[in-house]
Amino acid sequence: MWVMGFEEKPIRVREADNLDDEFSLIGSILGHYPVIAFDTEFPGHIFPMEYHRLCQLSPWNRYDHLKRNVDESKLIQVGFTFSDIYGNLPDLGTPFSYIWQFNFSDFDPDSDPHSPPSLA
Repeated sequence: MWVMGFEEKPIRVREADNLDDEFSLIGSILGHYPVIAFDTEFPGHIFPMEYHRLCQLSPWNRYDHLKRNVDESKLIQVGFTFSDIYGNLPDLGTPFSYIWQFNFSDFDPDSDPHSPPSLA
């Protein structure tokens, strides 16, 4: 569906070399791009459970299982997408649209809990 004002431009992922500068840039666009979506990545399920068993749990128990996995692992990546009310992404005066991805460097696969397949 075409939305008035929606522009299709190639999307580029910005990864911060300087976190302060990147947050300053993000702060400068918030007035024009007030719709925010974010995504988080964790290093897999620390306490895996077969899908058929998970489906048999109550919603509260599924939530507790998910929360337990999140609480025992480190956040390794967060992504942000900003848009205006028409779905336009910031272009920062370039021919591209931008989204942001931040990777955290304090994860150590030798000592931090994780699921090996998720790191592969």
